[in-house]
Amino acid sequence: MATNVVNLDALIPREDFFIEGGGERPGSSGQERIDIHHLDNHFFATRMRKPDFQRETADWSPDKVVDLVRSFVDAELIPAVILWSAGNYSFVIDGAHRLSALLAWVLDDYGDGRKSLEFFGGRISDDQRRIADRTRKALKSSIGAYNEYVGAKSNPSVLPPPMQIRFNNLANQYITAQWVPTVDRLVAEKSFFKINEAATPINPTEKKS
Repeated sequence: MATNVVNLDALIPREDFFIEGGGERPGSSGQERIDIHHLDNHFFATRMRKPDFQRETADWSPDKVVDLVRSFVDAELIPAVILWSAGNYSFVIDGAHRLSALLAWVLDDYGDGRKSLEFFGGRISDDQRRIADRTRKALKSSIGAYNEYVGAKSNPSVLPPPMQIRFNNLANQYITAQWVPTVDRLVAEKSFFKINEAATPINPTEKKS
């Protein structure tokens, strides 16, 4: 893995895409908007999975992670993520980096936190720790740490004015969730490759089901 990117691979677990329980579009009962609370110890976050064949979520630089979080807290448009419901899981067909960047901010885990340590068996390279620390410091200086916003829930006026605006934005900001409208696993898998190949070529290993 390149040493100038943030390793967010631990934040959304992988699962066998061909699990029992078939896909089902959630319709009106499904989660159509993902706000910050859905990523903060919410059952929705615990159900999110990446297909087991998806590449490592480790392509974004610290600046790109910061830009995504900044766009969210500044109530700017963020492209919808695409999900597929199967069994007890919501598979991320497109948008793993976007969701992982927000999860990293919420969990304070940029490749060196609790989930990452568990995922990598406690073995994290010095480069990964260095990039994680750089990302954390950049976010704290330009946006503020997530726990600062949480700590100000009862009294937002303690925050500096720019953070007060962002605090208010967090109450209403969300990412739109679009759901692959099929119960067929092969169709859902084809959708994954079609969407992702349009952005970055998929390697042969990822195409093995």
